[in-house]
Amino acid sequence: KAACATLLTPEKTRQASYFIQRDKVNTIKKYDRLVAELQREMYTRRNQGLSSDRVAEKLRRMRSKRENVAKEYDRVLVRQLLDYISELSKKYTLYVAIGRLKNIRMHARKGNYQGRRFRGMIHSWAFARISDSLKHGLAQQGWKVEGKDTQFRTVPEAWTSIMCWKCGAKGERPRQNYFHCPSCGLKLNADRNGSINIASRMLTLTKSLHSVRGLGLWTRAVVRGTTNRRAPLKAQKKKPSSQGKSLLSKKEQVSSSGESAAVHFVQSDLASFSDGTIKSDNDPAVVRTVETLSVAGSDAPASIQEKEARSSGGIPSR
Repeated sequence: KAACATLLTPEKTRQASYFIQRDKVNTIKKYDRLVAELQREMYTRRNQGLSSDRVAEKLRRMRSKRENVAKEYDRVLVRQLLDYISELSKKYTLYVAIGRLKNIRMHARKGNYQGRRFRGMIHSWAFARISDSLKHGLAQQGWKVEGKDTQFRTVPEAWTSIMCWKCGAKGERPRQNYFHCPSCGLKLNADRNGSINIASRMLTLTKSLHSVRGLGLWTRAVVRGTTNRRAPLKAQKKKPSSQGKSLLSKKEQVSSSGESAAVHFVQSDLASFSDGTIKSDNDPAVVRTVETLSVAGSDAPASIQEKEARSSGGIPSR
């Protein structure tokens, strides 16, 4: 697996970093293959009326070893994320969000036409372990991770991967790691698009960020996307309600430059970044830029673009 981190700042800067564990997929696949072979051998012996106790013990040890290896990879990933957050904290007052993949395993059930590979990937994904470990690590560093003013949130990921962060329209994903918006023409990595969308959701949930000038940009695309859809006739006749509306204040107060920033992490399939496929670093979805937007309330990128922060450990490459 890989994690994509997006940094949003009041200066309207988006910086994406990728945390990649290239050898994890092959290592886990090796243990999965050994577990499957032992399972077949155990069931074969049972069907033939032979003793399977010795094979069952080998299977138990192999499953335990695979679990320990997976936990170690997750521990290393969380350590890299914590180091990345600690480094950014020297420059910004950070608020961290991570996607909450509620009921994702229900979509990966057999019969949902997703395929064995997709089901296997989802069911071997330790969402809660990574989220809980990251939360625990931040708490150990003195972060407030509970209550109204928490600096860490798990945010629902529904519709974030298919909705364009820039215009709010529904986009397309011709490939797993590639997002294209037919409405505004935006093309970028799908995980990066989803990461920005979830960070904007986190902003609406954090009252202390409502008055930070500049961060409101990231929620306007969501508002535009929802208001452009024609509501049912009955819904139009109802009186306006505050339920479901953005919590951002209408008049943003001026804050000092670089005062607050939002970071969101999203996990993705490592196959999107593998060395041996066309969908790797040459994919047009992986936009190699840190875009600095013009300050005068515009969504258009400035002409100057720098090389994107792309890494295997969160440290931007040159």
